[in-house]
Amino acid sequence: MQTAFYQHKLTNLMTTDRSEWQRIYQACKRGEVTCAHCQEPVRMHMSINKAPYFDHPKSLFDCAKQVQKLEQTRVNKDQPKTEAVGTNVGGFILPKGRSIESTSSTEPVLSWKDPEHIRAFPDFTKSAPPSKDHSDSYRIVLEQSGVILDSAQWQAVIKTEGPLQLVAGAGSGKTRVLTSRAAYMLNHVGIPPEQMILVTFTAKAAREMKERMQIYPGINKPTLRKLMIGTFHSIFYKMLIHHEPEKWDSRYLLKEWQRSQIIKEAGREMGLEEKEFAFDQALTQISLWKNHLVSPEQVKPADVWEERCSYLYSRYEETRKNRSAFDFDDMLTGCYDLLVHNDTLLKRYQTRFSYVSVDEFQDINKIQFKLIQLLCEPQRNLCVVGDDDQSIYAFRGSDPEYLRSFSSLYPEGQTIILDQNYRSTHPIVSLANNVVTSNKKRMSKQLEAQTTSDTVPFLFFPYDEEEEATMIVTDIKERIEQGASPSEFAILYRTNVHSMALFERLIQSSIPFVVEQDGESFYKRKVVKKALAYLRISQHPDDTDAMSDLIGALFLKQERLTEIKRLSIMQDCSLLDALKHLDGLKPFQAKKDGGPASSMFGY
Repeated sequence: MQTAFYQHKLTNLMTTDRSEWQRIYQACKRGEVTCAHCQEPVRMHMSINKAPYFDHPKSLFDCAKQVQKLEQTRVNKDQPKTEAVGTNVGGFILPKGRSIESTSSTEPVLSWKDPEHIRAFPDFTKSAPPSKDHSDSYRIVLEQSGVILDSAQWQAVIKTEGPLQLVAGAGSGKTRVLTSRAAYMLNHVGIPPEQMILVTFTAKAAREMKERMQIYPGINKPTLRKLMIGTFHSIFYKMLIHHEPEKWDSRYLLKEWQRSQIIKEAGREMGLEEKEFAFDQALTQISLWKNHLVSPEQVKPADVWEERCSYLYSRYEETRKNRSAFDFDDMLTGCYDLLVHNDTLLKRYQTRFSYVSVDEFQDINKIQFKLIQLLCEPQRNLCVVGDDDQSIYAFRGSDPEYLRSFSSLYPEGQTIILDQNYRSTHPIVSLANNVVTSNKKRMSKQLEAQTTSDTVPFLFFPYDEEEEATMIVTDIKERIEQGASPSEFAILYRTNVHSMALFERLIQSSIPFVVEQDGESFYKRKVVKKALAYLRISQHPDDTDAMSDLIGALFLKQERLTEIKRLSIMQDCSLLDALKHLDGLKPFQAKKDGGPASSMFGY
């Protein structure tokens, strides 16, 4: 059914502005939308593959039939009228079926559009399987351990001296190559682990590399402990804390709220209002300047925005230095200054780290590149892995041009292209090739899939992120009802902001899910957890986890949770009521109306 009774009137989905669909969907869940025939509540079905419709939970056929008649009556009523056809009027023949347009149009402002399957890709041709060349004994060792490498991957593994650039497309096994190369250098070439360093962009990637390294013969935990694998910040901060511990103690690291506080105070000096000026973007701009080694004095504002940010930058640096504090960007710029101005120390590290490998090189920025350049001289044993097609961090200063210009910076080096995709099927890889080919500045490469599938990608067209989330979760629920497992689904999103609507729908649906990410999700942030804890404990006063999350918000130490539990038992009351019986509260906590619980929950 396309028609139902909502807000005291008949509502047809196809003639309702699409911006209202999500609101009507939520109203259905609250039982506020009823059948136009029997007035019983109806549900609204909104998924990816079908236009939305109203449905009776009990599938009452008679109602559907009656509503269908009602819909047809409304359509006939709104049909354009046609003049009678005359055979001859004053010597003129009137045109047959000439329409007289109705004054009321039934065309929707925004209508449904069916999903489109993507089929503009060539037929699948399977590439040759990985070469089984057994001329090298270590390759046999790798194969016996289950590590199979194609010819390009193997060439990358055995190239250990001098500059090496690996242009690694998505799903081409770059982590396997990096770890196999490190194992080859340790076990076959005999390079000491202390002389090697593997730089990643995330802590998760560093952990994954360490875990992968353990599958290789001869690589034990003592060896891994000597091998330096970590992010830019972790590696170079360790250098700073080792040589200047008093200056770089973690106690002086500015937290995000402290950084915001500094520039907002500076903004008030300029008369900038928090509601009107994007201070968070100003912090991003400041970080961009710092990562490009541009001091406040060197900034040349291009517009009013940069002029204001330049002032905030100057005041931010002034305040930071007066407090002897530092931020994450200072870890890299500080280490760069330390090495540039201490030639003896620089040479010591250049000798120590004779072999440097850098993952995700397309996301490197100026300060990171300068640090890598310093470490690699004079041996120049630098291996970089990247793909300019996957560069997504330009907003924070990353520049794929460092990857593209590697051959000119290191002319004696070698470039190897890893173009076999082992992760995705032929339709997905072909679609990705079609999309990225429009980038005229990219490095020349064409990915080839090792497998194919009859399932092809398709596009669907939601109105906004709210409707999109509803459609996705409905589609997943339908597939689970048909026998699929929740573990078979993955939802990728660009930013955490885009995930909020999805989280809400998944929680409402009771579908089990986990969030895989390096950063902190919206619902795990301290402020959000505390706000949610208030709501949870108001519904369930004995929720131990909620009380644990709430302790800090009540200005109590975490260890007092045990005392609250004890009082709950002794006073025969809930954990929430036990708060009123706590001893030793500060004056601002012990309110006349009953303590923290009463002040927080309105007792």
